[in-house]
Amino acid sequence: MKTNNYTPRAQMVMEYAREAAVEHGALKVTTEHIAEGLVKLAQGVHWTVWEKLGLDIDSFREANLKNLMVTTKEKWHSPNNIPFSKEVETLDKLAQRSAKTLCQRSLKTSQQGSNENQPL
Repeated sequence: MKTNNYTPRAQMVMEYAREAAVEHGALKVTTEHIAEGLVKLAQGVHWTVWEKLGLDIDSFREANLKNLMVTTKEKWHSPNNIPFSKEVETLDKLAQRSAKTLCQRSLKTSQQGSNENQPL
């Protein structure tokens, strides 16, 4: 899965997700790791929506971290080489298709005005 056409913020979320996967001993980056990356970013439209919906971010993060607790003998030592789960790859394909449909040149964490456009 290529993330080079993601905006810098979206790339940060993916980096945070990979770090979370390594930290928790996972063999793949999952949607829970992506959620952890979004929480760690703590900015963007998703954050505003969560706050307006009254989501208790701390409770959400705590529940999400419980899902991330993995014990395994095999651990990844670098976030750069950990693969993405099939669910994350599917989400990426849907996001790529959505960006093309909306004539966006990059995948963003928000739809707010941005100068971060890069070719798809």
